[in-house]
Amino acid sequence: EARLFKPDIVIGRHLAGCFFTSLAGIKTFFEIHSPIEESGKLTKFLFEQMINFASFQKLVVITCALKKYYELRYPELKNRVLVLPDAADSLDVENIQSAGIRLKNTLNVGYTGHLYKGKGMELLFGLIPICPFAHFHIVGGRLCDINYWGEKMFLYPNVTFHGYRPHSEIPSFLNDFDIVLLPNQNEVHGNASRNIGGWTSPLKLFEYMAARKAIIASDLPVLREVLENKKTALLCSPKNIDAWKKSLELLRDNIIFRKQLGSEANKVFLKKYTWISRAKKIFSSCN
Repeated sequence: EARLFKPDIVIGRHLAGCFFTSLAGIKTFFEIHSPIEESGKLTKFLFEQMINFASFQKLVVITCALKKYYELRYPELKNRVLVLPDAADSLDVENIQSAGIRLKNTLNVGYTGHLYKGKGMELLFGLIPICPFAHFHIVGGRLCDINYWGEKMFLYPNVTFHGYRPHSEIPSFLNDFDIVLLPNQNEVHGNASRNIGGWTSPLKLFEYMAARKAIIASDLPVLREVLENKKTALLCSPKNIDAWKKSLELLRDNIIFRKQLGSEANKVFLKKYTWISRAKKIFSSCN
C-alpha cells in the first residue's frame, strides 16, 4: 500500500510496517515510547535491522531519558534520535462549556486519567483528608479502580469520582477546576504492568497546559523536561504529602499567582507542545 500511495515520508509506531517501508526505500520515522527489549525478540531483531537501512531517518522518543537509553545501546543512532514529548490540541479556552460539576465556596481540584498503580492515587489518598478546604474531582479510571479507591475514600466528603468520560468531554471538566494535579510516582505501572515511570510523557500534562490551568506535579526528571518549578507549575516530591498540601494552600490564597502559572504553562504549550508543532519538528528534521 505504501508503494501504491508513494508517500514522501512515513511516520509510524508499528514496527513491522516501518521496517518494510524503510526496506522499500521510503524515508521512515519510527516512534517508540518504551525500551525495545519490552517488545519481544522478533521486534527487537527487526528494529536492529531497520535502523541500519539508508532510508531510515530518525527514531522518535518522548523523553530525554529514553533518548539516552537508545543511544547508549545503539551507538549507530547517535544524532538520529528525536525527542518529542506527547502533545495535545490547542483549546479555545474562553469558550469551553462547563461540565456543571464546579462547587461553590471551595477550591475545586481536578485529576483526569487512569487510576492504576503509580498514577498518584496513593498520594491523593493521604492528601484528601488533610485538605478539607478543597473538593477533589477524579475524572477517569477503570471501573475496578474506581470501586477500589471509592471504597477506601467512602468517608471523605470532599472527593467525587466522576468515572470514565469520553475524551471529547475532558476540556469541559478541566474548565471547572481551579487547580489540576499530576501526582505520578517514581514507578508507574500501565495496562501491561510494565514500569513506565522513567519514560512516560503524560498526555494529561499537555491537556492541563492547553486548558491554562495551574498545575501541581510530581518533581520527577521526566516531568522536569517539560515543566519549570514556580514558572509553569509547582513541583513537589511524589512522597511528601505535606508539600502538596502547602502548594494547594498557596494557590488557594494567591489567585494572581495561580492564574500566572496557568498562563505561563499555556504559552509554553502553544509554542512547543501542540500536535501541529510536533509534526513540524519531524518534517524539519528530515534529511
